[in-house]
Amino acid sequence: MGSPLKVAGAFFVAAAIITVATLSMSPTSHALSDPNMQPAVEAQLVPLEVVPVCSDQTAMISRWKVTNKNDTDVVVVWNNFENGTSGTYTAPARTAGTVASETELVTNYNPADPNNTTRFTYNGMELGQTNAQVSACAPVVEEPVECIDGRIQQNLTYEYETDRAAGYSAVYVKTVNDMPLCDDIDLFFSSYTMPDNYDGNGFFGNPTAFPQHVFSSVGLTLEKGSNAGSVFLIELPDLCKNVQTDLYYGPEITTVGPEGHGTQNIDSQVYLAEGKCDEGGNGGVTPPVEPPVTPTTPEVTTPEVMPTMLPETGTVNPFMGLVYAAILGFLTYLGLYALLPRKQS
Repeated sequence: MGSPLKVAGAFFVAAAIITVATLSMSPTSHALSDPNMQPAVEAQLVPLEVVPVCSDQTAMISRWKVTNKNDTDVVVVWNNFENGTSGTYTAPARTAGTVASETELVTNYNPADPNNTTRFTYNGMELGQTNAQVSACAPVVEEPVECIDGRIQQNLTYEYETDRAAGYSAVYVKTVNDMPLCDDIDLFFSSYTMPDNYDGNGFFGNPTAFPQHVFSSVGLTLEKGSNAGSVFLIELPDLCKNVQTDLYYGPEITTVGPEGHGTQNIDSQVYLAEGKCDEGGNGGVTPPVEPPVTPTTPEVTTPEVMPTMLPETGTVNPFMGLVYAAILGFLTYLGLYALLPRKQS
């Protein structure tokens, strides 16, 4: 066994070797050996561009154009030390097929400050200090929202779905090109029973086409700013009835006369009767009208009385013949006597 001095020396040498080996393998020592190395994310970012556009003294704001050529969103921190204001802004990533995204950033502005210097930083990197643009911004004019007048029937479109056997009709109403309505409008969709003797030759000037009585009706208010996009669903009378459906502007019409729906009308559909209604049925519409009854001669019971018999033609009673002859002779005598001349005394 060696002397204590030799043993201590051996331990010292071993400790030095272990320390050097550990430092050479440590990540910290590796980072320190390359002080110029930056995080990978920061090295990949393309610098942003922030350009002053104008300043609005009334609103006390400055407008900036931010250009981001990166494929990722970048958070920008702005700070105006002179005004004591700061904030953050996210510059959106460029979309596929484009070189960059260009958006607007708004910061505070003080008309009394001649500098209005704003500093921009992102991901720990300073973009620089930039003076706000002194030139005034043009007033922001809001573009008027174009709308459509639903009171003009040509500005509405409609599609029907009707099933007479199932007893319903539906119409889908919307605006042309889905334009928003300028004002609220009230619409009605109604079904009417037509006279049974309707001849099918149109409405106006045709007395067989009216009166019509409402069978089912629904009304809706199409709201301002919408494209209508509403469904109206109504019931239909029995197949054995002549039916007309009408889409029209309010107010509701329950009885249709010779003038029809007038200027309220938007569109009409007519469905002719299919077959005859069952006896005693009315199609579920209005109380049935009883057909006119042809008067008949009431049956009279004649009492059994023997009628008075008149003498048969060509038969003469002998006794009455003598009486008639005597009377006739006497009358003849009187007539002749009256004709004889008289002697003058």
